[in-house]
Amino acid sequence: MEADADSFCETIVGGLVPMALEVADKVKAQSGTEITVINPGFVSGLDTDLLDSLKKDHSLVITIEDGEVMSGYGQRLLMRWNDAASDETNR
Repeated sequence: MEADADSFCETIVGGLVPMALEVADKVKAQSGTEITVINPGFVSGLDTDLLDSLKKDHSLVITIEDGEVMSGYGQRLLMRWNDAASDETNR
């Protein structure tokens, strides 16, 4: 599936999952836009298959986490995608 302009995803780390689900429900009710909400369950590693499918299938990915600003889950996710893009460019 190719990402379209209305395909959004939130990755949520920590205790903010209930809030993210509520926001996704409100956005769908008000605009009809569905937001995929992902709770990675662990942050010590990355589920690279899941992350690659999110990038392919969504035009916007938002990370929400409580705690780390630097070296947090969102930064590791971005580094993963940048590394993958570099690998594709260098082939």
